[in-house]
Amino acid sequence: MDIMMSTVTPGSTTGWIRLESPFSPYHLLDDLTISAGTTFSIFDRVSLKVASGAMLTVEGTLESYGATISGTDWDGIHVFGSGEATIRLIAGQLRGAVLNASGTSDVLLDSMILDAAPIQLTQSDSEQLVFTIVDSLLQQSPACLRSDGAGVNLTISGSTFSGCTQYAMMATSSQISISESSIVSGNKLGFWLRQVEGQISGLNATTHDGQSPALMLELQGADLQLSDITGNAQNAAVLYAENSPHIVLSDSFFSGAPAIQLIDSAATLDNISMQNDGTGSAIVVSGTRAAQATKITNSNAQGYAIALDLQGELGDLENGPIISASNQWNATVAIDISELELISTNDHLGGIVRADGQKTLQIRLIDADVGQIEVTGDARVLLGRTWRVQIANSDGAALVGATLDVNIPQFDTEVGAQTLQADASSGTAEVQLIHRTTSASGATSGSAAIYTAAAPGFISSSSSFPLGDTMPTTISVILSTNQPPSIVMLEPIAEAVINEGDDLNLSATAHDPDARPGDVPLAFEWTMRLSDSITTAAVVASVGQTVLMDLQRGEWQLRVTVTDMWGGTASVSRIIIVDASDNDGDYNSTCPVDGLSKWFDVTSNNYCGPDIYDLDDDNDGVLDERDAFPLDECATTDTDDDGKPDDLIPGCEVSPLEVDDDDDNDGVLDTEDADPKDPRVTSVGGVDSDSLIVRLLSPEVLIPLLIIVVVLLFVFLRAGGKREDQQIKDSSWIET
Repeated sequence: MDIMMSTVTPGSTTGWIRLESPFSPYHLLDDLTISAGTTFSIFDRVSLKVASGAMLTVEGTLESYGATISGTDWDGIHVFGSGEATIRLIAGQLRGAVLNASGTSDVLLDSMILDAAPIQLTQSDSEQLVFTIVDSLLQQSPACLRSDGAGVNLTISGSTFSGCTQYAMMATSSQISISESSIVSGNKLGFWLRQVEGQISGLNATTHDGQSPALMLELQGADLQLSDITGNAQNAAVLYAENSPHIVLSDSFFSGAPAIQLIDSAATLDNISMQNDGTGSAIVVSGTRAAQATKITNSNAQGYAIALDLQGELGDLENGPIISASNQWNATVAIDISELELISTNDHLGGIVRADGQKTLQIRLIDADVGQIEVTGDARVLLGRTWRVQIANSDGAALVGATLDVNIPQFDTEVGAQTLQADASSGTAEVQLIHRTTSASGATSGSAAIYTAAAPGFISSSSSFPLGDTMPTTISVILSTNQPPSIVMLEPIAEAVINEGDDLNLSATAHDPDARPGDVPLAFEWTMRLSDSITTAAVVASVGQTVLMDLQRGEWQLRVTVTDMWGGTASVSRIIIVDASDNDGDYNSTCPVDGLSKWFDVTSNNYCGPDIYDLDDDNDGVLDERDAFPLDECATTDTDDDGKPDDLIPGCEVSPLEVDDDDDNDGVLDTEDADPKDPRVTSVGGVDSDSLIVRLLSPEVLIPLLIIVVVLLFVFLRAGGKREDQQIKDSSWIET
């Protein structure tokens, strides 16, 4: 019998090496390096057997199509890429040694069987190690796949992990994408994930029978998305998370118990179906996280002893409540909770709710279909419902912009009074209210909620609705249209013309046809602006009656607006013309404003016009510049400038002025003063001892005397000069 054996030369490749089936099997007896820039090809139906201790190092390209690479105790395939290393193993087998990849390289395993051939991936820097596994079987290794480092980009699809005696895969800080793959029997642990990013979908772990979970997550955040996972908890939870900030799982089906176990972790679970044989717990939570609350929505559990098994320690109460919404918890005990808080909304609780706490804690069941409640310790179960309040007009149309205030008086000391402002802007508000509490000492209930509904243009309505498990939860509130108030301006009654400085009386009255006892009074607002101005009118008063003073000249628009407590308004306007001040009222048709007699009325023989042009503002015959009281026709003189006139013009009785009884302010009444206009003369029939000397030396005496002396001296000197000139002339004539 002829036996043909081909060998592969060890060392380093220098060109393209081709292993073809006619010369198979091939043997590699020592280490071989596939150099950068070279290709090592193994074709269909070729077997390459590697000697014990030998290994393949790939720096260039290794490609295999339908071939088998195997050996006993050989050192495997090692990829230390620097940008050119590429492996393509397709539709073949790799047996008996590790596939180790690191650095910048690109590896594809497609339709391969890796038997006792574990994969180890390492890449920590910013460069990418791209490793793809498609439709392959990884089996019979202690650890079938391990990935470490943020530089690893691992993609697995349509592949199966079997007989991995430690774990099917461990990935740390890597980027992963796993789809439509399976974890079957013989694996002690399925996927062990720590701080990875990416997604896992379509994973089937229904036949996983290991002692550890199909999915075990540690320190895992929301950067990993899990969906469409199917698993059976035979010996451990399908999904187990510990010290993980945020697990995200959706659209999955689990059987067995526990289906999900969270230890000091937080999770967002949506659309998870769980079923069992009437034993165990569906979801077990032990401890919570401070930064993220666990939230479970749209899920169901059937056939468990406990659906939600929520257990914490005293410190967990600081981390916020677990959220359960729109779930079906059908178990002997729907919820068993201790030292944790929970908010359940729209859940069907087909079993007992059991709560216990060493410290005061609250379990809120809102719109929950709940049966028996058991409370021990300081726990408190609060039952609430959502009331839908519809606010409409008399035709049934929803009132957009409505508001709703709701209050429930205190019926439980822990709950206290409930007061809230609901969002009713669409015309409908949903109001969640606690109406019953259960503690270890019994149950207490509220009887009614008090509300006030309002909307712009409508009269507010206050009433109440009953509370309780069987009471209607849809409340209709009909608001009546608010009739606007009416207003009448009493003063000024019509267009008014006043002068600068005149007071303007403002007065208005209003009526509210919808007024009720205790309503807020109507609010008045007076505004004014110049008719030729585009500025916003200024508010000048906020009462029904007042007086305006010191108005400036111009044409003004006066408006008064009244507003009721529901926003209805009414207003009325007047034109106010403010002319220049005319104290004596002589600015009339006979007062010329131009020409030779401007501002002098020849018909009345008086100065006329506004005060700024009128030289006699009070028409008392004394010009303003000499009138101590230019605006009062009854007085003109004030000797001592004390603001009191010396006398009033006889017959003038309308002046508010008070006559001065001491005109010269010398302390002697005018009736006893010899000269009431001279402060130096203080007694009747006499003068002060110094008055003669003082008067002789006073300026009014001295100055005229000095002028007379100067004039006489000038005349005398001038007359003397003329006589001398005449004497000279006479002498000249005699000599001639």
